[in-house]
Amino acid sequence: MSVDMTHPALGHGLSFDDLYQRSGLERVDRSFLDALAAADGALSARLKAARAEPDALTPKDESALLVDLAPHLDDFLAELFAIVERDLDDARTERLSPDWQFGIAYNAALKLCTILLYAEGYRPEKTLAHYRTLQALPLILGTDRQDDADYLDTCRSKRNTAEYDSAGHISPEEARELVAFAAELRATVESWLSEKHPTLA
Repeated sequence: MSVDMTHPALGHGLSFDDLYQRSGLERVDRSFLDALAAADGALSARLKAARAEPDALTPKDESALLVDLAPHLDDFLAELFAIVERDLDDARTERLSPDWQFGIAYNAALKLCTILLYAEGYRPEKTLAHYRTLQALPLILGTDRQDDADYLDTCRSKRNTAEYDSAGHISPEEARELVAFAAELRATVESWLSEKHPTLA
């Protein structure tokens, strides 16, 4: 498999570099809205109206909106899971440096946290978007996942150092550990979706 590590693509017009900017998750949100608008303009307008005035929705209208959005969100999350699979496969590529393996595995874990947020109907705030995305892990999966959120935040810092400041910063053991963690998190997220949001699983 040929892996372009200079300008790797994430789909939806995103790149890894986008995900390390504050606007990255906003791009994911816009991608979903664009896909929804292309598939169902009327439903897209309902969602935008609901976001603009959430208090104006009755419980019945909110439930109906969520039911109508479910298949579209299902398709979008399926594409995100495909990205996770690709990242995990790439991160296991032996010819890549541990720095790159670590960075790609971290991208997979970050994407899984994004899937959790979207499944619960949340979007991270603009300020500290990536930190907030990671810290949502114990809020959604349970407080026993706080150590995992802290671990991923440490990985975020290490990834940034390896990417921008110091080559060879990541050891092979650290890369393998994060790849294994991301694979375990993928299984956990899939199980959680099946239990909490079966229409999205």
